[in-house]
Amino acid sequence: MKASLQFRNGLRHWPAWLAAALFLACGDRLASSEIGNPPKRGVVLGVIYSEDGKPAPGTRVALLPSHYDPVRDYSLRLRFDTTDAAGAFAIDSVDSGSYNLQAVQLEARTRLLLQDMEVRAETTMAAGKPMLRNTGAVSVLIPDSVSAKAAYVYMPGTQVFATSASLKGESRLLLLDSIPAGQTPSIVYRSSTDTAAHARSQQVSAGVVVVPGDTIPASAYQDWSHTVRIFLNTTAAGADMTTLPVTGFPMLVRLGPGATVFASAAADGRDLRFARPDGSPLPFEIEHWDKEGSRAAIWVRMDSVLANDSSQFIRMYWGNGAADAYIPVRPVFDTGGLYQGIWHMDGMSSATPPLLRDGSNAGNPLAAGGGLSAKDLVPSPMGMGINLDGNSRTLTQPRNSMRPASSPSRCGSRPPATPAVN
Repeated sequence: MKASLQFRNGLRHWPAWLAAALFLACGDRLASSEIGNPPKRGVVLGVIYSEDGKPAPGTRVALLPSHYDPVRDYSLRLRFDTTDAAGAFAIDSVDSGSYNLQAVQLEARTRLLLQDMEVRAETTMAAGKPMLRNTGAVSVLIPDSVSAKAAYVYMPGTQVFATSASLKGESRLLLLDSIPAGQTPSIVYRSSTDTAAHARSQQVSAGVVVVPGDTIPASAYQDWSHTVRIFLNTTAAGADMTTLPVTGFPMLVRLGPGATVFASAAADGRDLRFARPDGSPLPFEIEHWDKEGSRAAIWVRMDSVLANDSSQFIRMYWGNGAADAYIPVRPVFDTGGLYQGIWHMDGMSSATPPLLRDGSNAGNPLAAGGGLSAKDLVPSPMGMGINLDGNSRTLTQPRNSMRPASSPSRCGSRPPATPAVN
């Protein structure tokens, strides 16, 4: 279940449209620090444009301190204006400082966010050509270390926030909605029960690139420059899996010529990552990666694969030159999943005789015989295969050394004492 609260000024239980209307209708109250010691003030001027490049009349424009917290600072009245027929606005009596400029065109449902405007005791012009954009959303998964019953997330310097008060059940996913397309400010969360004036907040994301009409997760992959959604089709037109869902399933992701990932990913694929729609990571392992040949085979462990569905998707990230090679916390093929051995042909070692590593955590490698070595690898529909001659070349598990998994194998019985592939 997703909780959606948008552009609300401390009115936690009012409809979002009414709260937005109230925000746009009140303002201009002096802060208490201004009484008796009026600070130097300036005026902010500018013209707001719609996406077609024309001036946008009737647009509500607000100026918020760049550190503004929409929950704690709800009593602070904001300065705003409405653009005239030429799209122009003027906000006066503004204290010197750093501000964000937020605008909304309610009729077109487009929005604008300009960050870090420096206002001095003079006239400040909104830089460039401020343009309203279509909106998207950002989903935020509250970390396990934080109480989901007493937290909220927000974008500093905006009125965008979501509280955990409307979460239902065990859900920890909050939705920041109606965000203009483009780079957002940082996203932080804070305990709503901590009333200390300087209570610590924790950054969830340094910023997210919002895409119109899409929901982008604020995740650990904010430093990755590329992401794509991979859809699963289990309908009759796809995998034709129309009965029950499959859980704990290792799904093969094959990449071939034409996949854009090879142009910007690391040479060995070390910056590749996979995640659920909410941004939480999925275990995976790379069986085969050939950047020059534009071929790859990656196994991703799915929590579940829905039956007769074409809307399920996962996210793939790449494009981070500083990323370390991924080490899964849980193997994709583990003995808890009833695997006694998984042998990827790419796993041939240079030992004598060569050994084919076990991709599960059962630790049952195979020994290559008959002169079989890595030079016999050939492309196959699932990564790489090994060219066997049907005679002396074999892959054999030493007799009586097979360590069984904690449960029977997926085939329903234990393997023979001397399994072989030939």
